Amino acid sequence: LHLSDSFLSTRIFGVEIYGQRMLTMFLLINTLIIILFMGRINHLTRNWSRRTGIGLGILIQGLGFIIAFLGDNLIWEVVAAVVVTLGEMILIPFSQSLRADLMEGEHVGTYTGAFSVTQPVAAVLSGLLVSLSAIYGNIGMSLFMIVITLLGILPALRAIRMHEAL
Repeated sequence: LHLSDSFLSTRIFGVEIYGQRMLTMFLLINTLIIILFMGRINHLTRNWSRRTGIGLGILIQGLGFIIAFLGDNLIWEVVAAVVVTLGEMILIPFSQSLRADLMEGEHVGTYTGAFSVTQPVAAVLSGLLVSLSAIYGNIGMSLFMIVITLLGILPALRAIRMHEAL
């Protein structure tokens, strides 16, 4: 909704880029950066603690989504795509490693089932956020993203602390 309502159309090589196309560009930028730089990011973060990797990854990814809500032109949305992707590339390896360590042999099915439920729940919440964006606008949604980011960081850091205490 944000991109279709607020995004200022522009042209690149004669092709008009409007809100819906910007979403496609966002996903293309994300994929391209991951393909080109995932190995390098893994190399740079290999000695980080889980707490640093997960905390910083969520924080950077949240910042990227906040930039996306506040941006209204091509440059800001490209910056948002790069920031979100950087956060994702930092977060994913650390979170996958933590999940693997948390899964005790006899509970692997339970953990796997619980994790697989997160995708449909995220899809429902995303739909709700799209509806809320019409009510609260870009700034309101940016504030909401700050809350969501904090709600992502705090339980993750608690899980790490609990796991390390074992």
